[in-house]
Amino acid sequence: MLGFRVRGKPVLWLTVSMAIIILVTNISHHQSKQSEILQHPPPLMRGDVSGAYGYRSPSRPKQMSFKLDGDDYDMSYLENQFLEFTGSSSEDFDSEFFSDENVTFPEQNTNQKLTDFVVNKTTNVFQHGCYMRGAIKGIKKLLPVDVLSGLGCKQRPPEAIVFGVKKGGTTTLKEFLAFHPGVSVAPKELKFLSSSFLRKQGLEGYASLMPYSLPTQIPIEKTPGYMVRYRCIEPLKEMVPNCKLIAILSDPVKRAVSDFVHLSWVRDHREGGASELLPKHAHQMPHYEVKSTFEESVFYPNGSLKTWNTLLDTSLYYKHAKMWMGYFPPENFLFLDSSDLVYNPVRTFQEIEEFLGLPPFFSEHVFHFNETKGFYCVRYPIYSCMPPSKGRPHPIVDDRVVKKLQEYFEPYNKEFSHLINKTFSWTTYATDDE
Repeated sequence: MLGFRVRGKPVLWLTVSMAIIILVTNISHHQSKQSEILQHPPPLMRGDVSGAYGYRSPSRPKQMSFKLDGDDYDMSYLENQFLEFTGSSSEDFDSEFFSDENVTFPEQNTNQKLTDFVVNKTTNVFQHGCYMRGAIKGIKKLLPVDVLSGLGCKQRPPEAIVFGVKKGGTTTLKEFLAFHPGVSVAPKELKFLSSSFLRKQGLEGYASLMPYSLPTQIPIEKTPGYMVRYRCIEPLKEMVPNCKLIAILSDPVKRAVSDFVHLSWVRDHREGGASELLPKHAHQMPHYEVKSTFEESVFYPNGSLKTWNTLLDTSLYYKHAKMWMGYFPPENFLFLDSSDLVYNPVRTFQEIEEFLGLPPFFSEHVFHFNETKGFYCVRYPIYSCMPPSKGRPHPIVDDRVVKKLQEYFEPYNKEFSHLINKTFSWTTYATDDE
């Protein structure tokens, strides 16, 4: 019999083993409880986001405890887990706006289970679906494999796409929409449908480029170039026949000027930027021509318009929408006015929620008008603003040039509004007599 002697008395290995088992069991119980903190509660149905974000007010002490199935835990645990995942330190977090003077947060019940959101004056961490996110710019860390499996996380093809339009506000739309707990948004433009190489990989290849999502989340990607690339339509119809399509559109004239500003910057500051503006085929129409001024880019010396220039062609929303609506039914489209995103973001995102069948999340409490930047930012679940590059100054365009462009676009604007049965702030332009 295996054993040893203590003061002349045999002690069986069985006794020692039992003690070890009890100790390990207690440790495992504690660790399993901690693991639950990183996990979502039972998957939320798309009609319910109650408790979607756990919360701590910045005005409360940093060290707080909460109960999980009867056991006490410190709320800093999730924060520490995030720092461990990312290899970051508390000093890495962006705390510029986290003070009671700058940000007012909605109150929530502090006794609820903390499952996915922690915030205080200097750190800002939350679980969004299958990821941990924080106030460190760009930080998005996938949860551990065992947690992903338990949540049913996997890469799925998109069910909705922000497909247009370039320089219409799609990046801001995507960044802010990504905070809704009911969606999982690809962080970058995939350009899957516009690439013949990628399209050959089919639906499975499309899914492989998407972020992980919960079974209850809607996977979304944003590639605004799709709207003007008609070769994308049939492959999408074949792969995702009921895809929801969102386009945010700005005044056609302003959009063209914004496109010019962006491409001028690309040409002058990005390595190889000038070559990006060249047509891929010798007789490709339309294509870009970006000269030293906006006027030179869109007008011939005799004053006629270069209607073949993509700067102008992209703003012909009627033309592009009519092509897409030949394949997808009208109820699959949502066309938004970018001026609403700028001046009334709550209305814009509530339209999206209704269109996608998402539960309510966006309200006036989610947004904050930043006086310094001059536009709205998200303040919940974390404070997030678009970078300065999203507001490059535009050149002063002569009023006569603007008027001539408005006269060119207005008939198309009216046709577009009739096509989708919706009026925009730029459907018609005011005349000097008005």
